[in-house]
Amino acid sequence: GNPRIRHLGILNQEEMKQYQMESALLMGVGDPIFSFTPLESLQVGTPYLNPNFNPPKAYWMNGDCVITSQHPYAERLGAPQTWNYNIHDSESTKKVVRTALKWIRDTQTRLGGIPALYPNELTYPNLVRRLNQNFRMDFCRASGRPSTPAHNTLE
Repeated sequence: GNPRIRHLGILNQEEMKQYQMESALLMGVGDPIFSFTPLESLQVGTPYLNPNFNPPKAYWMNGDCVITSQHPYAERLGAPQTWNYNIHDSESTKKVVRTALKWIRDTQTRLGGIPALYPNELTYPNLVRRLNQNFRMDFCRASGRPSTPAHNTLE
């Protein structure tokens, strides 16, 4: 393998943040979906390589949600924060890595030095608002299953 690429295993929060701040890039490998790690990397100025799925993946319990990448939110950001790549095409992957590293070399004073990103949707007040909305949602009814308390209790 490439000596400049390392799998770090499981890290505690402080170790993870330190590596994120020192890394040129964070490369997604397809799982887990919707992880906070790419957003944490973007907050310390480290770009994220986001694998795209073609065909899109069905996600969630009954497959109602279809996603086109490991991190759909990051997918919308685009370069230089997020560099999307086809996870099933090694040439495309190599090209995106080379392009992202070239951009970093050409424009930044340190590797991974993009402006920090703090998405408004993920601020504490907005997360609380969205959690409250989710607590009021009826997830069972959308799937066609009964949702009244009488159907959800054991008899």
